[in-house]
Amino acid sequence: MQRIDDGTLTTALETYRLAPITADVGLQQDILLEADYAGWLNAAAGDPVVRRSTILRHRITGRLLVQCDVHLLVERLPEGFLEVLANCDKGLGAAFGQLKIETRRELLWFGRTPMVGLSDPDQVTSGDFGVSRGYRLILGSTPICVIEEVFPDAVIRDGGSR
Repeated sequence: MQRIDDGTLTTALETYRLAPITADVGLQQDILLEADYAGWLNAAAGDPVVRRSTILRHRITGRLLVQCDVHLLVERLPEGFLEVLANCDKGLGAAFGQLKIETRRELLWFGRTPMVGLSDPDQVTSGDFGVSRGYRLILGSTPICVIEEVFPDAVIRDGGSR
């Protein structure tokens, strides 16, 4: 029996695409929080955060489906969260699920944005622009991260072909 977790983008994509999805981490680094993100996270500019850039891919074809960027306040999460995340090939939502951390989402923005920082093969299959959304995850009453996801126009256009 396959387990389904409600509320994770990776699970929704696997269901829609009828194929496994993997999260490829391109960058994970400790940085200081910028003012915009500080406001969304109810934190101070300059607070330490982990910035993580990930691409969700169709595991069989390797095609980029979603480009993700996360600013995560680790001190607001349970001890050992980063270790669980590092060993979770389906991304942030699956790590929250594994640790049974219940969050809610709050939409911050949506719109269109250029696809940036892609490899040549990803640029060819994704196109130049995508539809984006930004939201924060809230644990209890405390924001723990801001997530931006960009869905490439080419993938949306080709969505019916899975």
